[in-house]
Amino acid sequence: PQSNSFCNLRELNLDLNLISDGGSIPYLPVLTVLRLNHNLVTMITPPPSNGPRMGVASLGALEVLQLGFNQIVDIPSLFLHRLPNLKVLHLQGNEITRVEGLNEMYQLRELNLDRNKIRALDAQSLASLSSLLELRLEENGLRTLDHLVGLPRLTTLAAGSNRISEVSDLDKLEVMPCLQHLTLANNAVARKQLYRPALVRRLPSLRLIDSREVTLEERERVEIIYNPDARANLAITDPTMLRGFAAKVPLKVISMNFELMGGLGGAGDTRTAPSLGGATARVDRNVHGDSGHTEWHPLSGGHEGFFHQPQRGKGIGRFMSGRGTSGGSADRRSHNR
Repeated sequence: PQSNSFCNLRELNLDLNLISDGGSIPYLPVLTVLRLNHNLVTMITPPPSNGPRMGVASLGALEVLQLGFNQIVDIPSLFLHRLPNLKVLHLQGNEITRVEGLNEMYQLRELNLDRNKIRALDAQSLASLSSLLELRLEENGLRTLDHLVGLPRLTTLAAGSNRISEVSDLDKLEVMPCLQHLTLANNAVARKQLYRPALVRRLPSLRLIDSREVTLEERERVEIIYNPDARANLAITDPTMLRGFAAKVPLKVISMNFELMGGLGGAGDTRTAPSLGGATARVDRNVHGDSGHTEWHPLSGGHEGFFHQPQRGKGIGRFMSGRGTSGGSADRRSHNR
């Protein structure tokens, strides 16, 4: 079409076509939104220096450019530096391997790079994007969060479904003082035990982690985990909350002696209970199987009912004791005969 026929056009949707070069777009002086998703775009040819103005690179008023699901391999071939007013750039679903060619894009607010082949960021990849508010890097195979610098205003970071595995990588997010929404789901690091507490501690501004709200109660529990003084104060002001918190610490039982737990010991039976977290219990039993003296450290305080002691003559203890007595009498009669 002739550009003078659409000189007042502000939004153009060319999704789902067969456009291979963004340089074929006519000059539209006031166009602010251009959608070219699901085409065959590989590059944007810049306009000739002495020829007519045309192509995406000539759209100086453009603020939103969507080039998702094309065949773009490298960003510099798009000549984006010629779009000084660009605020939203969508490049998801392409074949991009390096983040470059974004220099001088000081007005950019939103950058979508999902579903590309970006394994890592370079030191200068995002250095000039000082106005960026939202960055999406999901499903790229990222192994690290290095070089997320120069983003003082970033509020949303989506880096889910990558290969980030180390909790130490979370420290690299501390350079984002305004970060509120963070997505790292479907990374190995998101399955680590201290994943959420580490994020809450490092980033006080966070409101959502993996689409789950960070509550005031969660912040208080994180404070208890990392701050010994907070634990001490809580023990004085609200010891019940501290006990409830401690009760959720997992214990791993590696062995268990059911005879000892059931009260089957005979006269003078002295046994050592299985180890739990490095602690042992020494139990001296009398002829009735009752505990004469029990030493339990360090779990003795507040864990009296940890092992269930059945009453004498009742339940499984009676049944097993009966079997043991009967068997013993039968053996003695056989021996006497």
